[in-house]
Amino acid sequence: MRIALLVAALLLSAPAAAQDKTLRFLLAYPPGASSDILTRLLADRMRVALGQNTIVENRPGAAGIVGTEAAKNAAPDGTTLLMTPLAPEVPTFKELGYPIEASGWYALFAPAGTPKALVDRYARAAVDAIRAPDMKEKLEQMGLEPTGYGPVELAKILRADYDKWGARMASTAALA
Repeated sequence: MRIALLVAALLLSAPAAAQDKTLRFLLAYPPGASSDILTRLLADRMRVALGQNTIVENRPGAAGIVGTEAAKNAAPDGTTLLMTPLAPEVPTFKELGYPIEASGWYALFAPAGTPKALVDRYARAAVDAIRAPDMKEKLEQMGLEPTGYGPVELAKILRADYDKWGARMASTAALA
């Protein structure tokens, strides 16, 4: 399965106080999964690049809802990020015999209201980490396709995915 690695936008600046605080990566999946390994590699690289302590906090449960809600409700102070996979380690529809084209991806998100300067700073650090040759090699060994996209590219991908799948997902959810 082709998993494109998108490293999206995340935080920086506004209060420089965020630099003095630990940067917390909330992960909505259990330890040991490919998303956990990827998040830990990225957090370590960003720790070095930013000169800021990082921690990965696994918050699995309810198919990712527990961790996602925790990140959504976090203060927009630049200390919390969500590393979220879309369909990790799941066969593609095509592999299951359905003629549907889709791909999974990973991205980082910050709570709504996080200062843009913080988002830009963390996005730069994440993109630089993903694009480093040794990191790229590690991710490829995990079966991932690192791209190191930033906020602008992620926004385009999210819009395209929403345009393609949004109505179908909403109508399916209404049936459940």
